[in-house]
Amino acid sequence: MAPPLHPVVVSAPGKVLLAGGYLVLDPAYPGVVVSTSSRFYSVVEVRDAKGKCKSSVAAGAEEDAAADILVRSPQFVRAEWGYKLRIRGGTVAEGSSVDVIQTASSYNSPDAGKNPFVGLALLYCHRLALELLGLETYKERIAQPITITVVGDNDFYSQRSQANLPVGSEPSERPNFPKAPTSAYLRSLRPFTPLGVPIREVHKTGLGSSAAMTTSLVGALLAHLGIVSALHAASSATSNCSASAAGASLSTRDLALVHNTAQLAHCAAQGKVGSGFDVSAAVWGSQLYRRFKPEVLQAVLDEGAAVLIEGQQQVEDSVEPYGSSSTTSKRRLYDALKPDNRDWVPLCAASGSSKHAQGGDLMKTGGPTATEGLAALGLTVTAPFSSSSSTAPSSSEEHIPQPAPLHLPPRLAMVLADVDTGSNTPSLVSKVLAWKKAKPEWAKQLYSVLDNSNQSLADGLLALTLGCLKNREEYEKSLDIAAGVKSAKWDELARTHPSPSLTLLVGLRNTLRSIRAGMRELGQRAIAPVEPDEMGELIRASCESAPGVLGGGVPGAGGYDALYLLYITPRADASPSADPRATVEKFWASWQGLSVGPLLSTAGSSLSDAISSASAAAENEGRDVKTTLHPDLPDLALQFGAPSLGCSGLQLVSVDHVWGLREVL
Repeated sequence: MAPPLHPVVVSAPGKVLLAGGYLVLDPAYPGVVVSTSSRFYSVVEVRDAKGKCKSSVAAGAEEDAAADILVRSPQFVRAEWGYKLRIRGGTVAEGSSVDVIQTASSYNSPDAGKNPFVGLALLYCHRLALELLGLETYKERIAQPITITVVGDNDFYSQRSQANLPVGSEPSERPNFPKAPTSAYLRSLRPFTPLGVPIREVHKTGLGSSAAMTTSLVGALLAHLGIVSALHAASSATSNCSASAAGASLSTRDLALVHNTAQLAHCAAQGKVGSGFDVSAAVWGSQLYRRFKPEVLQAVLDEGAAVLIEGQQQVEDSVEPYGSSSTTSKRRLYDALKPDNRDWVPLCAASGSSKHAQGGDLMKTGGPTATEGLAALGLTVTAPFSSSSSTAPSSSEEHIPQPAPLHLPPRLAMVLADVDTGSNTPSLVSKVLAWKKAKPEWAKQLYSVLDNSNQSLADGLLALTLGCLKNREEYEKSLDIAAGVKSAKWDELARTHPSPSLTLLVGLRNTLRSIRAGMRELGQRAIAPVEPDEMGELIRASCESAPGVLGGGVPGAGGYDALYLLYITPRADASPSADPRATVEKFWASWQGLSVGPLLSTAGSSLSDAISSASAAAENEGRDVKTTLHPDLPDLALQFGAPSLGCSGLQLVSVDHVWGLREVL
């Protein structure tokens, strides 16, 4: 099979770790991860002998046309990387392997230089392809040069420079506190706005750009090479995520292979096995995350891998902490990356036995959350709900490790803020880990308290969703009442208007407060600004600025980078003044402390839309909505859907279904 002439387009979302910062490094502790509406896109196209893309989409990308692979990122100044492929050895059985060699011109470019995330993603994808395809078929697949264009939605990067606002200065150096970009300004920017700086000078917003980019690149390249057959077939479709065919074509096995390969490339580029939640969100979407066993990648990283430099003996990116830069694999790469490798299953703290989201092992450990317990039974509350998505996973896929999906309940939304100060995340993590090592008993106690709060958040989100499915009328009425009152007054509201949903909302508000308190305590113990005083003051004031705001916090490792708030969205027929987000944004514009402004990025999928769509479809066809969601399960279980990717994770799209994508190619 020859490579496709049409572009292969794969996108992956960013992430926000609502709860589980630091704890998710240990598989004993889960984290609540929300994928974002902001996405990275990787477009793979075949070039002809003149260096032009045969689809004529990126025909302007002719520099370094002699390269087998040209990777370009048009949002940055002269960001182009050229790579050549070199096959060594006669057959795979005889130890043949493939090297990825960066061209000297791109390596020496002051605006490009080395790019470990791109280079190592290419290297591992091609070595995996050589193993799985065999030498002759692999040669056929790489016979024609390709151009890969990589772009990210605007919210991955601070747009302050575009608005002529200073970036990165301390508050004391900005006595007049210039305003941050507003939502209106951000909406006025064209998609994939050029940032006018080299890639090394960009200011990020903390949405996981490196993981989203790496994952979309791995998915697109594996699809182009025909390794991920379902992705490859779907990429020729002209439908976007809203079409069921696109989602249905993403098999669990394909997604798992993309996930495992992207985790390897991302860890190798970072020089360590990280927590992995950002790559997991980029593939699987919003979820309750538990870390995989680090050993599954450690063995591969110990063997070393390197991107070579044209005309030099040195290497661009070697994983020095994990061994020498060997260019010949000592074992099959696929053995570590295959979807059903049980080493990708996280360990449960309770018993030390393995578990996963699709098998019976989980229920034997005594340690799963409610969300994981439902997933172990093959039941998840996820989007989209439709009769076409209510089929159980095939027998060949039911034991493939994957996380338990967990989405925000209907009418709960997330607003993110870009705070113009920034933090050194590795420094924060190293301080916390050093304290944990020095004070293991204290750390164990504090981690246990934080874990209880984090699991309460996951359980509360799930309970609200189930409450909506059980009694939509009561749920909507309760949220309407709470949306008009500031959350500090919800206790009184729950007494005067008692309802299950109001009780759950009060519990979620309290849980968010507990998580913040635990993170502040962790920072104080480790002498690290996990929730700095200025950020704590801003979050408290933001929660009190508008009715309907449940709470918020500093995502991930904390610091000054960003904050999130969860709030109740108004009904569609409500006046604009009833929107908590608009009120919060006005408050941020007037804030006299840290320079803070909104991002447009929201949670990556909407259960409200999914449930409404299922209800409407059921009514049109004279069916009951419970039957639509799952026809074969009794009582409350009727209201669960079988696992489905939906639109919150990895996606396949066509160029013309992404606004502004064709214009930047």
